[in-house]
Amino acid sequence: MDINKIVIIGISGTGKTTIARILSNILEIPIIHYDKFVREKNRTEVDEKIVEEKLEHAMKQKKWIMEWYIHPAAKSRLEKADKILYLDYSWYNAILGGIKRRRQHRGSTRAEMAEGCIEKLDLKYLKVMRTREERQEIEDAIIGFENKIIRFKTKKQTRKWIKEIETNKKKI
Repeated sequence: MDINKIVIIGISGTGKTTIARILSNILEIPIIHYDKFVREKNRTEVDEKIVEEKLEHAMKQKKWIMEWYIHPAAKSRLEKADKILYLDYSWYNAILGGIKRRRQHRGSTRAEMAEGCIEKLDLKYLKVMRTREERQEIEDAIIGFENKIIRFKTKKQTRKWIKEIETNKKKI
């Protein structure tokens, strides 16, 4: 079975965007960056109804990789995915990822963000990563999708899987 629609989920700092870029290059599938839809210039939040309409439109493509944080509309996104990659890393790896991203993009806007969304890393955000607050919401959302999920507990597992994808693009 060909995999054409991939969702990448995980707590903040786990490298969802990085994995999406790597897979996009290997599989030649476009990325849907959730962050581009939820915020406008200078971190202004977009109305949820508009976000949903734009995402639904983007997901009509035959192929896509979506990297995002779980929220109430998660079930519909997960239903449309052929495969769900869950970066279920430790809090330590998440914080290291957050710090690395902050260092790499200090004072600038990441490519997948709207203009003026300057990269930041504050104590509140570090606490979210440390306590893995987002994890329970993810766990609740993925109930019923176990047959689609590949759960990675370490970055080493993820790298090994990506290497296998590079070797044989058809078997995801």
